[in-house]
Amino acid sequence: MRIFKFTFAAMLAMAVALASCKKDDPGGDSHTPIKMMLADSCHVNISGITKAKRYFTYNAYGLPIETRRVKAEGGSFVNDTLIKRGFDKHRNLLFEERYVWKNDFWNTLSKREYTYNENDSVMTLVTYKGNGDVSGWSASEKYEYDYDKSGVLIKHNQYVHMSGDKFQLRYSLKASLDAETDLCAFATEYSYGNNDVETPLKRTEYTRYDDGKVKSENVYVYRDNVWEPYCLSEFTYDANGNKTQEIGFIYNKGTNKYDKDLEISCSYTSDSKLTKYERKCKFDGESAWTVALLVEQDYNAAGKIVKYHYEAVGGKFRDDFISSLVKSIDCTYKYDNAGCLIEEAFDYNSGFDTGFNKGVNEYFNSEHVF
Repeated sequence: MRIFKFTFAAMLAMAVALASCKKDDPGGDSHTPIKMMLADSCHVNISGITKAKRYFTYNAYGLPIETRRVKAEGGSFVNDTLIKRGFDKHRNLLFEERYVWKNDFWNTLSKREYTYNENDSVMTLVTYKGNGDVSGWSASEKYEYDYDKSGVLIKHNQYVHMSGDKFQLRYSLKASLDAETDLCAFATEYSYGNNDVETPLKRTEYTRYDDGKVKSENVYVYRDNVWEPYCLSEFTYDANGNKTQEIGFIYNKGTNKYDKDLEISCSYTSDSKLTKYERKCKFDGESAWTVALLVEQDYNAAGKIVKYHYEAVGGKFRDDFISSLVKSIDCTYKYDNAGCLIEEAFDYNSGFDTGFNKGVNEYFNSEHVF
């Protein structure tokens, strides 16, 4: 089970920002604002032209607590977006607030608040919508999580905000643990309507390797009051515990067999940094294999990302339509002597002829989470 459907571009952006300028832990409150002017500006170049700049404010740990983006307009640069963040002493993100510049003010756009357990895994997430002006936030959704000792999700509740402090349950994942291993044996997902009627959706059964890592996930869907086979995934890992392969199968009701329709492979550096991720699949109704997503990353001697390549192809897979405005991106990153990000340059190929505001802003604003 996966909590969030992050794109790998999002995870890359998160890694670049959070690792761009880390200092030795000085102790104290990790989200105390401390201006670090070693590298407070990052020029964003698109196809050789500076389209935007980002300015950073770091905390004592070198984590970016504020990122202000300005865009090229009318021969100069004007305010565009602002992100404010807070972290705990373990470098976990506590909150993120997003603003957009409008009518000479920073107007609220969205907000997220997190809590964590002793293993630094997310326990709760509350999302807010901006009121479209400077007045604040309105609660939107709330999520609750829990995990077994191997990290598999055993609880996931999703609520929508009703009014005041009231949230209504819309989705829930409930798990059963193996009595001997205390690991998740299977998990069932449910949806809830306005009348709180519980409707079964999906059930996932797990098998394990001797070390407790997930060997396979067998997924069933609830149709006509019966659990029907849907898909099967099998996993392999390297000696460091990194997932190196996932083979996926979709159930064929006509033949009563599983047909392979997914291959995911990953490779890593010796210290477990991702160097390549490739996802091949057979889109619905097609017999040919398509490389639906490819990510390649290079690092410098300090372990920081210096090159990044991303390709995506849209299509219908297992009844879900996968789309991508940005078809390919090639990024390079430069750092100062302190290891802070000072320049990000990339070329892109948008899937639609909509120019900078559509294709590139999808990458900037949606996938550049941090």
